[in-house]
Amino acid sequence: MHDITENETRSRVFAGGTNARASGLAERVMTVLNGNRLKRRQYVGLLGQLYHFSAAAQAHLRQVSDRIDDPALSQWFVRHAREENGHHRWAEQDLMDLGELIPPPLPATRRLIERIEEVANGPKPYLVLGISSVAENLSPMLDPAAVLPGGVNGAARYITRHTLVDRRHSEEVNRQVAMLPADRWVEVMEEARRFEELMFEFFLAAAGTPDD
Repeated sequence: MHDITENETRSRVFAGGTNARASGLAERVMTVLNGNRLKRRQYVGLLGQLYHFSAAAQAHLRQVSDRIDDPALSQWFVRHAREENGHHRWAEQDLMDLGELIPPPLPATRRLIERIEEVANGPKPYLVLGISSVAENLSPMLDPAAVLPGGVNGAARYITRHTLVDRRHSEEVNRQVAMLPADRWVEVMEEARRFEELMFEFFLAAAGTPDD
């Protein structure tokens, strides 16, 4: 009974912390936009870097599922990797519709991918949950109608679909984190804090600022 109560308490704390963290990151993004929509140039830049981020994340999710020492968590990663499979193609299709090519990854994108790779290959692969918690909880905080530039029409697959899909994914990843042992929970929360900073640097580099 004590374990259940501890997990339930931690779940409530984590849910609040995750929502606050994701909300804080979303607010930082919106502050950069200063209440404006993304310009087309910014949107194209963001899509190009999201393509690389998404492709790398999928590969490392599959890799982590083979290395985690918790069978239940390993199975969750298998399922999660399967559901994320091919999402980078949404960004590719959006770019094609806009008449744009996939650009090379920027240094900030490479740092993001290198961190995912470092954690996935490291001695504590369960820390990828911290990375997933940042990515999955951010999208539902953003309103595509408020941030997408006008005139993109159907070239909005990646953003709009992730906003919907990640509503469920955020609930799932938060549940997985809440069920971790206390020491691992603390480690995962610290990884989430670290990855949030990398994600914000990624956004600044990919989209730039409205005045760039």
